[in-house]
Amino acid sequence: MVLDILPLVFDCPRSAVNFPGSGALKMTANRYTASKSATNTQGLTFIFLHGIAAHKEQWEPLIEELFFLQQNKPPHLRVREAWSLDRLNHGEAAVLNADELARNRRKGVPSAESAEGIAAFLNSEHMKGHRVVVVGHSAGSVAGVIATKYLDRSTSCIVAMILTAPAMVAPEIYHRYLEPTAAKLSEAVLQRPDTWASREEAHHWLKARFPWNVWDERVLKLYVEHGLTTTLPNTNVTLKCTKPQESLSFPDTLSQFIAIEQFQRICHSVPLHIVWGTKDHIFPEIVQGSVSDESQGRVATSVTKMVGCGHLMFQDRPGEVARVISRICDGISSVAESRVLTPAKL
Repeated sequence: MVLDILPLVFDCPRSAVNFPGSGALKMTANRYTASKSATNTQGLTFIFLHGIAAHKEQWEPLIEELFFLQQNKPPHLRVREAWSLDRLNHGEAAVLNADELARNRRKGVPSAESAEGIAAFLNSEHMKGHRVVVVGHSAGSVAGVIATKYLDRSTSCIVAMILTAPAMVAPEIYHRYLEPTAAKLSEAVLQRPDTWASREEAHHWLKARFPWNVWDERVLKLYVEHGLTTTLPNTNVTLKCTKPQESLSFPDTLSQFIAIEQFQRICHSVPLHIVWGTKDHIFPEIVQGSVSDESQGRVATSVTKMVGCGHLMFQDRPGEVARVISRICDGISSVAESRVLTPAKL
């Protein structure tokens, strides 16, 4: 299926969370439509939020499959449009924000700050009257959940949130099970190469190493095309998200703790669906179970375990993840019956 892609640069509000006195950042986004999908005002608008070390274009194979899967379903289940947003220090946003990141974000950009930008986008005219499904991966799930704290007017309605491998956790679980892993991931980023003589050389290097060697080839090609930038005036290519910025994203514990509290706060107001991979090398089973621990008041509408999938499920198996999202969306009610998250319910 051929998708029409419209890029957008969105000016985020000045952050009030961690950087008083700093400048505002820009968010880069792509809008995807197919044929006359945008005329179906009953349909679903998807917001895709990637995690650490990814970028918005990596969702495209999954988005294309989702449009295909939903095209013959009732109008309220078809895809009206899809948006993929860059994390503020990743992808094209990292290039546009390079000066501000260097001056005022030397400790990184936490998911809580990205969440403010996401909320501003959801509150904007772009989403007015839309029935929104938020799909987050890892730290993108964290930012998406925190964003619900800042919805200040009923411009859009969130009819469901689908959280794939969500990197949110209670403090006691983090310190017991995840703290060493976060430290290792942060250190590993600083040790690996980030510059190559050409995109072809970068593709060859990545293709031979984990985790890139198990990615869907379409996703890997998109990473080489959109995740790298030329280091002018020479012809070398390097990561758009710098190694320091990526490294600083892993120990973002405060955002993880805020997100788990917000999950508990909104879980009875909007359907929250969780998707895990059974081969997740970052979040062990006990951590996965803690996210939807009903004894702690955290109730998930559904929990799906994708057999054989790892943490980077949408990079590894975008088609399979699209089918899981499609099945979840089949349970979304019609426009008149939808249970939605609006500011009045926060």
